[in-house]
Amino acid sequence: MSPSSSSGSSSSSSFARTVVAVLVLLVVGYFLLHVLIGVAVAVAGFVVVILAIAAVIWALRVLL
Repeated sequence: MSPSSSSGSSSSSSFARTVVAVLVLLVVGYFLLHVLIGVAVAVAGFVVVILAIAAVIWALRVLL
């Protein structure tokens, strides 16, 4: 092996590792984004249910 061939292999290996690292970050970011959106939707749904119950209680007090 000559020194030039080992440095070429090292740079292509480094490039491949960089590409894999970027792909991993994209996949994990995509997954976490969906988890965060799911949590936000769950919290918003809970708040809507609580507000709906409060609205029903208020309406019953006004009417009765």
